[in-house]
Amino acid sequence: MKQILIALLLMAAPKTLAQDGSGEAMTEAHMMALVSEWTSMGNTLKTEADIPAVLELLHPDFTYIHTEYDANFDQEGLVAGLKGRLQRNWTKNEKRTITNRITGKNMVVIKFDSEWDDQRTGEWKHETAQDHVTLFEFRAGKIWRITEFWE
Repeated sequence: MKQILIALLLMAAPKTLAQDGSGEAMTEAHMMALVSEWTSMGNTLKTEADIPAVLELLHPDFTYIHTEYDANFDQEGLVAGLKGRLQRNWTKNEKRTITNRITGKNMVVIKFDSEWDDQRTGEWKHETAQDHVTLFEFRAGKIWRITEFWE
């Protein structure tokens, strides 16, 4: 009896694994379009009314992880963070330039340079950063997880 149960479980395993995988492969063009929309968000997010457009990019099980800042947010946490960012109004004129990318099945890793204006010290200063790295993972045609690897 045990052997029959084990055999049935093993036969069902590939279906279960496939359903839990990343799903049908997305085209590179579709993934890069979502990445471009996300990376331009710094200039398009002006009021809380803009947040639903950001959420349209995201899978219902979305997760945002920033390894250097110990951040791990679901959609609700991301919305709270975006609202806080709008209220603080520390940055403007953000621009990200993708300098390299690697694509695979339902994933894109980008390396990018950034520039922005910042007023955390009380006056506006132009800032730059190079060689930031972000991993985007996708499911069902949407961004499923973003992992940032920069300070």
